[in-house]
Amino acid sequence: NMTNKLKIDRELLVSKLAKAYKFVPTKVIIPAWDNFKMTVTNSIMEIVASDGNIQIKMYCPVTSSSNFSFCVPAGLLLKTVSLFKENEVTITQKSDTKIELKSGKSKYNITLDCLPDGFTTMPIENVKSEIAVNQFMLNMALKSAKEFVDEKHPNANFSAINIAEINNKIICTGATRFLICRAAISPIAINSWSPVNIPVETAKKVISLLGEKGEIGVCHSGDKIKFFTTVDSSDYFEVMSVTANIKFPNTEGLFSKKPTDCISVNTLEFKDAIRRLSLYSSIGEEPVVHVSNTHNSQELRLTSNDNTTGKDGEELISINNPTNVILDKSYNNETIVKLLSEIDDNETNIFFLSGDSTQPSFMIPKVNTEEENIYSFLIASIKSV
Repeated sequence: NMTNKLKIDRELLVSKLAKAYKFVPTKVIIPAWDNFKMTVTNSIMEIVASDGNIQIKMYCPVTSSSNFSFCVPAGLLLKTVSLFKENEVTITQKSDTKIELKSGKSKYNITLDCLPDGFTTMPIENVKSEIAVNQFMLNMALKSAKEFVDEKHPNANFSAINIAEINNKIICTGATRFLICRAAISPIAINSWSPVNIPVETAKKVISLLGEKGEIGVCHSGDKIKFFTTVDSSDYFEVMSVTANIKFPNTEGLFSKKPTDCISVNTLEFKDAIRRLSLYSSIGEEPVVHVSNTHNSQELRLTSNDNTTGKDGEELISINNPTNVILDKSYNNETIVKLLSEIDDNETNIFFLSGDSTQPSFMIPKVNTEEENIYSFLIASIKSV
């Protein structure tokens, strides 16, 4: 008879299971992935959830005199333990196919449909790149970059986040049709780092785990990437993911030379004007705003029109234009609103690049000196029809 048994704090278990449950697939291809794999070793329990492309390992202390492993239906375990009222939960392994959950006067038996050997975990081999960064800063960088990635982009090379090391900064880049967002953070340590691309879904899952303090290690082998906290931290976790097999466009050159031509606008005023103009705008199905100051170098005239209905609109905005930039370009309204939503400063400095209309033509840097996060946004003009 098996006597494998563990005791654990209920709130701690619910907290770990709830985070791990986000990694359990909604559509299960392999039945084992409907489970948590639980392994007890020297009074530490490892909880693993996976869908084959991304996996989490979480760890928590338990009271147990034996080492053992079992798989348990993830949703049923989480819901049952969440509804218990007592502080302590006892899990007893009755056999290979049955466990007992007990808390206070409540007792439940769960039939198991998967053996631990049937639950495949993801290895990572030949790691050549490793860095350590601040959790909060990585969180902010990934959050911003993912907002500018279109996962259904017709060009698959734009459908992931690129993480590269440039001039001793770790740069997270998201690019879409007219817009590139780069978030640069200062690493705590760099062993060496080759550029790698991660799926947006991986970024979302990692963001859900990152805290406001502490550091996180990141390493990759090219085809797999791992995010992990230090073993002695209370939030110890490991996330393993496949990388995105794409050729991310080389955007570094677009940021290599900071342009000198610059105007300054009131962020909220500019954003609200663009939003209003969006109601009066379509060229084909695309909302377009034309930006011009040929009439007055210290004022922007923003215009939109709808060719099919004859609607049109105009906004005039005062600008600070110390270098006397002359503008006459068209942009996608939604792109500008999306970009300005990331800016929390009252004033936005817009730097303009020379070049043809297919190239990104203005850059907005956002510098958060307190956390040393540096954001740069590039937005491309479009050809008006």
